[in-house]
Amino acid sequence: MKKLTFTFLLSITFNLVFSQSLKHQLWEFASDCNDAIVQGYEEALDRKPGNFKDYCNTCIDDTANGYLFIQGSWPTCGCSCHMAIGGYKNATGDYTLVKYQLWPCSNSFGIYSNKNVVDLMPEYFSLKAFDPSASIDTINYFYLYLEVPRKGTETKVSIHPFPLGQVGVGTKGISYNTENSEIIYPSLYDVEMDIVDHIQNEEQLELLMNNRIADLPEEVKGKIQKEIGEKRRFKNEEELISKLNYIKEVYDRYSSLKYTEITFTWNREKERFEVKDRTGKPKKQSFLEFVRSANYFSYAC
Repeated sequence: MKKLTFTFLLSITFNLVFSQSLKHQLWEFASDCNDAIVQGYEEALDRKPGNFKDYCNTCIDDTANGYLFIQGSWPTCGCSCHMAIGGYKNATGDYTLVKYQLWPCSNSFGIYSNKNVVDLMPEYFSLKAFDPSASIDTINYFYLYLEVPRKGTETKVSIHPFPLGQVGVGTKGISYNTENSEIIYPSLYDVEMDIVDHIQNEEQLELLMNNRIADLPEEVKGKIQKEIGEKRRFKNEEELISKLNYIKEVYDRYSSLKYTEITFTWNREKERFEVKDRTGKPKKQSFLEFVRSANYFSYAC
């Protein structure tokens, strides 16, 4: 009886210590967001903040089950950080930590881990997982969003175009975060706001892309021509058309995807994800609708 009691108590102690260890790991992995919120308030209020959770807009501490979510902002610019972190148990008993984070003011987002993110993905994972016929070069037009599960390890990922004007660099056709991204058009929103906003239908947009501005209705042509020239939004028609062609390339690639969502399962022995199933289709929309509804890269304060 004493032996059974001792074994039971030892098991409880081990699990408690291990749980506390996981809790510490999760909060440590969230320290950059945690510290940013605290420091932001400290600088704005010129005093030490009180309880961190008083400044955290949404905090879900379910670290006993291997999950942590933090969302908070700070004065005066209104910058914020959001991150969800999950602990995926390995066959050895330790944990692989996976985090999806977003820092809007620095245009930084993506998947991060205490391991190499590439090694966590299913073997040979690339853009072709969403479209087997997709062509892959050194420019990535898409990034992978990962939804960290609060319970279990079944994990959903989805593919999305980078904010227009931003691209990733790599050989997989899809980026896991913004670490290796570039801003190729820092003010591409001007195309939508100052040009396409005046376009009335698909036919007019096609005329514009074919450099047939002269064939547009007088009212539309006049508004567009006001935006073209030295010290204006666009130096010449070629610059405008080049930017429109880039947006069309993203639209065509996204529209041709076979799937937009994949469900992963976690393989403890291999310490990596495996594909369970593929679902979802790209939203059906015209090119004009895409231009008007897409996310655009923009600098924040």
